[in-house]
Amino acid sequence: MAKRRMLSIDFCESDHFYMLSPTARMLYVHFILNADDDGFVDKWRTVLRCSRIERRHYETLKDHGYIIELNEGLIVITDWHRHNTIRADRYIATAYSKELQCLVLDENKRYIKGKSDLLVDSCVPQIREDKNREEKIRKDNISVREEKESAFTTNDQSFLHTRVASLPGSDTNDDPLFYNGLSNAIRLYFMKKYQSLKSKEFIDLCEECDWVIDGEAITPDNYKTYVDLWMAKK
Repeated sequence: MAKRRMLSIDFCESDHFYMLSPTARMLYVHFILNADDDGFVDKWRTVLRCSRIERRHYETLKDHGYIIELNEGLIVITDWHRHNTIRADRYIATAYSKELQCLVLDENKRYIKGKSDLLVDSCVPQIREDKNREEKIRKDNISVREEKESAFTTNDQSFLHTRVASLPGSDTNDDPLFYNGLSNAIRLYFMKKYQSLKSKEFIDLCEECDWVIDGEAITPDNYKTYVDLWMAKK
């Protein structure tokens, strides 16, 4: 585990954070210091005991959404990725890979619980179903693509081709939940391997070609290959 951790000043100086008691805020900082590189804390009871902090302050953090309790002995810091961005060559994956599968990063880089039966990648589960939110994201993506359409390079257009029919051999080609999960897996891969925010540009391009590249459907099994090829062109 790293010896140094960061705290976002925008987060810690917010009115919402200041509404917590000084003891609860101090406990939150101790959790940050004791978390692994994915924000998991497996010794929170030890932190309470050594800091001589009462359990009620832990419950306050949990009730206000600052931490997520995954089981009796494990928690994860909800806003971990707002505080810490770890270089790929220094990143050590959490030992709690199964628990990580139960979490999703939302658009604000906050952990939320997902549904285990909707997972599309070993690292990232599916986003929970929310029809209103999905419709808003779809409209936002359309707007962004229209603004960027004139800026697409020749290389981008030659790399991504028009979809021929439906995803070959797939029953999920019309399921928006499948593509939400695949998009989320791509975002995490960009962040962990390249420390890059270009995932949105790549996903936009994939949506433009209806998730087919050179006649082959993009799936949870092969998306990393196409991301690497795309990044090599940048």
